[in-house]
Amino acid sequence: TSSSRGPTTDDRIKPNIVAPGRLITGASHLSGDGYTTGTGTSLAAPHVSGAAASIMQHYPSFQWRPMLLRAWLMATAILPEDDTSLSEANSYGLGRLSTYKAHWKRDSPNGWRGHWSWRQVHSNNYGFRDIEVPPNTHRLVVVMTWDEPPASAGAIDQRLWDLELWLEHNPGEPPQNPWTNVPPAQFRAWSWVDNVVYLIVERPAAGTWRMKSVPYDAPSTSLHGYSLPVGMAAVVIRGNTQPNMSLTATAAPSGIVPRGETFEIKTTVSNPSYILSGVPVSYTHLRAHEN
Repeated sequence: TSSSRGPTTDDRIKPNIVAPGRLITGASHLSGDGYTTGTGTSLAAPHVSGAAASIMQHYPSFQWRPMLLRAWLMATAILPEDDTSLSEANSYGLGRLSTYKAHWKRDSPNGWRGHWSWRQVHSNNYGFRDIEVPPNTHRLVVVMTWDEPPASAGAIDQRLWDLELWLEHNPGEPPQNPWTNVPPAQFRAWSWVDNVVYLIVERPAAGTWRMKSVPYDAPSTSLHGYSLPVGMAAVVIRGNTQPNMSLTATAAPSGIVPRGETFEIKTTVSNPSYILSGVPVSYTHLRAHEN
């Protein structure tokens, strides 16, 4: 409830992801050993910063590549309500930060695996990475982001260039020029306003998939003197993203519990596939016998 919402003034999606920021307990600056509870972006931002630092230590490829780290955090986020339409992207971005998913892979029929790539893209150069998708994969998520030259304060448009994200199944040998003798990609994503584009493919066919950054409108190194640093991240989700969950609970104490006294029941929620995040649990009052 304390978070702002997108889009930005130039219509880019914001936020990119969300993190826990409601009633978070942490160390207090008012004492050497005390704690305090707060709400807001000031609590969510440390979650993301800490995760980013840990991921960069775990995978050195992300160091000094903010565009790649940004793409990876978005690709590994947990979609709200598993909504692949991202109908509320300007409230949640691509979902809730998952440090577990971003740090690890579970390369099994019920797990996931990740891939990433970074390139310098300009008008005469594109970037690509081939990845393998196993049979019976449930979902392929690909995110591409790039960094632009700094805009002046108050600029109407923070983004100058247009790159497209292509996904091609069994693509064959890559051409030197992305536009030469290339049939339209099976999946394409672009934005006229944002430097973040993404594709979510349900039940992708098994085989080789090529994620490609295509310079629809990119700077010329001879004319502009720079290229665009591009990061692409893909998560191959092999397990069912909406499995049937199960709940177990410890038994209530035997005998009679006097009115006003409390007792404890512990519950455990588990699932056979993919990952659980933010599972809501509700309870129903049972009729009490008074004696």
